[in-house]
Amino acid sequence: MKPMVHAATLNAWQFEVIFQLTYQLTEVREASLAERGCSQEDTQALLAAVWEMRAFVDRTRTEDTLTITVGVSEQTDVQRDHSPASVRHSTPPPTELSTLLPRRLALLWPPILRFTVDALGEAEIFYRTGYRGVEIDEALRALEQGDESTL
Repeated sequence: MKPMVHAATLNAWQFEVIFQLTYQLTEVREASLAERGCSQEDTQALLAAVWEMRAFVDRTRTEDTLTITVGVSEQTDVQRDHSPASVRHSTPPPTELSTLLPRRLALLWPPILRFTVDALGEAEIFYRTGYRGVEIDEALRALEQGDESTL
């Protein structure tokens, strides 16, 4: 039996916004992130996870139908259901990717991204990512929302 997880499904556009925001964590003072429970190791784990997801998006090139499910796992490591080799050699390319993050990291991700937007300010975030507040809110809501399901 697969574990029960809280899963949020993002389309490729929403994921791109989340990717860009996560990448901006490196622009926020480590001490400010640490005060909110996000250690340097947490930042690196989130960055590694989004880079792996981004590689999947880049390989599939099916952005209109792509879905990325981010779920919460009781495991301590990030897990995904496609290895890079299987994704690279499948025909036709898969259009879904499931990534399980450790519970603490998954629950930390949306609020720390909201803090990053606040810390850098909307003008700076737009300059760095090309996304405006309403687009960011839509993507963050998709990440925050989800349902209890099994992956």
